[in-house]
Amino acid sequence: MKKIISESKLMTKLYIVVGTVVYTFLSLIIPTNDKLILFSSFSGRQFSDSPRKIYESLIEDDRFNDYRLVWVLNNPTKYSNLDVVKNGSLAYYLTLFRAKYWIANTSIERLIPVKGKKHVYINTWHGIPFKKLGVDQGNLKLVVLNWYNKAKFDLLFSCSQYDRDIFKRIFPSAKKIINVDLPRNNYKKITDKEKHKLQVKYGIDPKKKTILYAPTFRDYSTAFISNKVIQTLLTLSQNYNILVREHYFSSFNLPKSIRNVSNINELEELMDVSDLLISDYSSIIFDYALQHKPIYLYMYDRDTYEEVRGFYLKPTDLGLPFATNGNDLVNLIENIETYDMDVIEKICKTYHSENQSIQITKIKILSGGKSYV
Repeated sequence: MKKIISESKLMTKLYIVVGTVVYTFLSLIIPTNDKLILFSSFSGRQFSDSPRKIYESLIEDDRFNDYRLVWVLNNPTKYSNLDVVKNGSLAYYLTLFRAKYWIANTSIERLIPVKGKKHVYINTWHGIPFKKLGVDQGNLKLVVLNWYNKAKFDLLFSCSQYDRDIFKRIFPSAKKIINVDLPRNNYKKITDKEKHKLQVKYGIDPKKKTILYAPTFRDYSTAFISNKVIQTLLTLSQNYNILVREHYFSSFNLPKSIRNVSNINELEELMDVSDLLISDYSSIIFDYALQHKPIYLYMYDRDTYEEVRGFYLKPTDLGLPFATNGNDLVNLIENIETYDMDVIEKICKTYHSENQSIQITKIKILSGGKSYV
């Protein structure tokens, strides 16, 4: 059904119209619970990211003891310790309209942008935009484009003026966009002992440095990781532990010497345990900079990606060392002692703000949705 709706303009328009009518009706007849908060991460795919950081902070705060905190998840049986509703179920729709507060990093309302005045919608988003989104992105499905244009966020978090300006254009219906950074970016430097515990947890050889490879999603390709990339990673695996964290849309198989960690929700732990990052056009670049560790760009398909998807920012403008083929990437990493860390510090200062995101969220909730300062 989902495929039929997304591939047919008529079915898409029908889905939007019927969904809007049903959502509006449910919003009118279902009473709101002022002490109910609904969370969603990547549209129910994960218990992770900034919504999880907010959730964990609320759990530890006595001021929220009498609030009910519920998660929307596609596979609720994985999380028996959480208060969960299955995405798309009757319980989900009832909870969606009963909850006064919605906290998400993508769409919590299944791409039907209807939110009554009774609800407070806080969206953290899930990264600083590198590649084009929403109205700026070509060939976007109508149902998704409609959501971008009409999503009624009461608060949308941005990290700096750079992404705030982008969000103002691609989310024109957002009421307020504020530079408070992302909850997931509230990093604390871990100790050597804590790092060793993570190495044990993930079966990482402590005698070798660890590379985290985290590329972006290529929606124009069925090969999520090409053979040339795998060969490059195999070469690097002779001297490094290799962890591969793909985009949440991707699925793939890897050789045994390369560890697939894409199903691990704790991205912060993967960044903590790694010693350097290889990426391309993913927003993880901006997050990882806060770790103050080396970052390399492997842009073997830059021209194709720019033509099909497009960039807000040319990857080379960040000043990070980059390679367009495997041999050059290996050579760059072999000379890591010469890495210019001033580039990393510049990214932190340019694309991040003082992190007040969790504090702002709490103020918004405790004020009944009326204030965030």
